[in-house]
Amino acid sequence: MARGPRPQRVQTLAEIAMPREEFDELERRRKERWERGGDYYSDEEPEDEDREPGPQREETIETLAYLLSITKGAATALYDDQRIVDLASLRSLKDSYVKDIVQAITKPTAGGRAHAFPVLSQARFELVAFWARHLHRTSRQPDDWLETDWSEIERLGPQKELEDSYKETKAPPTPELTLDQGSAAASFVQIRAYLRKCRSMTNGLPLDYVIRVKIRGPNDEPNAEEADPTPYGAPDSPYLSFDDEMVRRAPILKHDLTIEQLAQDDETLEMRGPFETGFLADSAVVFDILHTVWGKSTWWTHCKAYEKTKNGRQVFRTLHAQLLSGKRVSTSGSAIMTKIQTITYDGDRPRFNFDHYVQRHVEQHNLHKDLEEYGVTGLTEDLKIIWFEKGIQTKAFEVIRATIIANKGNYQTFQSVQDAYIDYYRKVAPTDAFRARQVATVRSGRRGSAPGRGAGGHGGGEIGRAHV
Repeated sequence: MARGPRPQRVQTLAEIAMPREEFDELERRRKERWERGGDYYSDEEPEDEDREPGPQREETIETLAYLLSITKGAATALYDDQRIVDLASLRSLKDSYVKDIVQAITKPTAGGRAHAFPVLSQARFELVAFWARHLHRTSRQPDDWLETDWSEIERLGPQKELEDSYKETKAPPTPELTLDQGSAAASFVQIRAYLRKCRSMTNGLPLDYVIRVKIRGPNDEPNAEEADPTPYGAPDSPYLSFDDEMVRRAPILKHDLTIEQLAQDDETLEMRGPFETGFLADSAVVFDILHTVWGKSTWWTHCKAYEKTKNGRQVFRTLHAQLLSGKRVSTSGSAIMTKIQTITYDGDRPRFNFDHYVQRHVEQHNLHKDLEEYGVTGLTEDLKIIWFEKGIQTKAFEVIRATIIANKGNYQTFQSVQDAYIDYYRKVAPTDAFRARQVATVRSGRRGSAPGRGAGGHGGGEIGRAHV
């Protein structure tokens, strides 16, 4: 005999997001269960009447009540009616979904029982959902999320506020960067810095995770034996910030790869994946950015193969390999060293003074330092000092030069020598004696180079800020 009409209930968010075919199958099973005398909305088979409710359900309800600071009745409604039963269901909740769920619990339809849900509890609910998403994007899985202390979640509050503020602002303007062997290292550093400022529209990750060196996340090593590093904020954590942790740990590959798939070499994984859906979307955004910045460069011809797939990660890796691998990176280092030795100063001119001279040296030092991570030997302090002093072709600095020679122990680094020259220049540049020594240098024929020769463009900013 038919049991009559089934009880009415508002669809859960999980049901709304479910593909139509899956939902129809779910409804079919529910109707069968209802006709057999079971609970229409229970997605488990009826249990024996003398069996107690499963402990997992009770523990989950208690945890929800504790974390959200709500009554057990409200937590039960979350579990039974809204199907908030595990980390996966929490992770799927956006702030707007949380608002709708709270509305359904405080003002239910069809005669359901209402439960209090304070404003602060709603804020905690949003933060718990954010925490669940953050676990996923940092490739972490707690041993038992039901044992989580509120303090572990609360520490993410400022990060959530920061990321929420990003949603209200436009992406920073795309930088204008050249791409050649001389400036490649600096350009790659700058594009990484730019992508760090851009956030994923799907998960809030800084977009420079797309171009990180390692494709594997912390759970993608087939024979990993080392202990997993502690999260940012812990005393012994190796991460410098929440963003740093996300960039280094965000999943690029799918989380459910088999041992056989993980045993493949990195290049095979780079080409075949399989990749996380969110990563594919983010990689396409990175492609558009790189195309805007470097699409007109002659080096872009090496990236044509990725225009259909919009694989931003492979575009970056390809350009990086073309410009900063093997002999090319050594050539770039040699070119910078040669350029440093062509920078000279023989006195102030209308568009080139001592400030500009120092700035040009510092710029080239920084460019060379960017190459060190690619295997280029760094410049020694002695070389920096020798080339700096050799390029000063005016008698106006002989006093400070003699002071440095007489007190070498105090001037072992380029920074200390640079500061000494700058201080001297600041004190004596306006004096007639300093100008007279510069004029004498010019008349003696030691004119040196044209303003800025070999350095390209004009210096800028206060030289007191120039640091290697």
